[in-house]
Amino acid sequence: MINFKIAFNSLTKKIIFTILTVLQMIVTFIFLYNFIYINEESKKLEEKFNNSFKGNMYIIEPFIDMDDILSESNLKNKELYKFHNYLKKNENLKSLSSNESYILIGEFEGYEKFLYTSNYAPNFDGIQTRAINAINIDFGYIKNFDIKTSSGENLKEKDFNIENNIYPILLGDDFKNIFNIGEEIEGFGYYGEKIIYKVKGVLQKGYYDVGLSLNEYNIKSLDKCVLLPFQNKQFNEKSDNFDIYMQIYKSIVTINNEKEKSEILREANKNFGKIKITSLDDILSDYKEGIKLERTIIGMIFLLVMIVCGIGIITNIMNSIKLKYKDFGVYLLSGASKIDILKTVILEIIIIFVLAGMFSILGIVYLSNLGFVTLNVYYLIKLSVYIFIIGLLIIIYPFIKLKKLSINNLLKGE
Repeated sequence: MINFKIAFNSLTKKIIFTILTVLQMIVTFIFLYNFIYINEESKKLEEKFNNSFKGNMYIIEPFIDMDDILSESNLKNKELYKFHNYLKKNENLKSLSSNESYILIGEFEGYEKFLYTSNYAPNFDGIQTRAINAINIDFGYIKNFDIKTSSGENLKEKDFNIENNIYPILLGDDFKNIFNIGEEIEGFGYYGEKIIYKVKGVLQKGYYDVGLSLNEYNIKSLDKCVLLPFQNKQFNEKSDNFDIYMQIYKSIVTINNEKEKSEILREANKNFGKIKITSLDDILSDYKEGIKLERTIIGMIFLLVMIVCGIGIITNIMNSIKLKYKDFGVYLLSGASKIDILKTVILEIIIIFVLAGMFSILGIVYLSNLGFVTLNVYYLIKLSVYIFIIGLLIIIYPFIKLKKLSINNLLKGE
């Protein structure tokens, strides 16, 4: 208790030093919080990206365009449904389908950042609609991609049996404060027919889809998208070729060896047409390396900030302690022990760190309310651990320095 009083009184006597040191630490710790946040979020992004796009995934690129499908000029004697059923029923291939689309719903606050296109916005029954980014998916997309929800439920196989024009949907993370789980959103088809989109869940942040044309620059964030299930159909010879094509278009399959790859090409040539099979890993390798490089750079900056700020804080504290060397010498002559002096100095440092830590957390909370940083309790706990570790490291140097000094050195102020 006596050491605490002495330490506290000492800090109040050098109030300018105390305030400047605490302010320096507050700025340092807020920066550290941001580095922790960016580093951790980047790590999550890399994990989700790697989970979504595995090394043995290949994408099917048809050499038939939409006009050919509609005119069927290149589909004579082709039975597309057989190739579709081959892909979907072959468990070894783990096929999944998706294609970019949109849903037409009424305007809502902030709709601008979700637009698929701003050129198409029909008015139905006096309701001004907007085309919102969506991705049509089959059940394989949910089953074979490691996609999870942050709230609500994920889509199940039964959700792909669409009834009464009610579509269960998953929303990207950016929608979470706009629509609620279970909410029914009124929408419209191309000709104004009523459609209901029922919100089943919200995706975790940071998932991606690969659009066309295939390259690392056409990776689409699902945060601003709606996942919309394809009608779960069993196609046959009477099925519409356009519907079948849309579920083969940009299909992704897992291929384990060259034999499987050759078999897919053979089946396509027989019942669908010429296709190109491209490795997703090859397409996305540069993007994956970019994420890793970003994390490495962030880690280096994080370490550099810790070193620079740590040295600055230690220098300030040691300069403050050095000014009191003669006082410490007098204390020793008066019967105090080195341990008493060390306790006082350590308590001063602890008080400064506690004050800086408390005000840093309050500052982060305040800045989050203003929208400058994102508040995350886990990252605050991690910051507190870093503050504790930095505090221990900073205490070590003055502890060793003071322990080595003699009474003569202290009295001389050396």
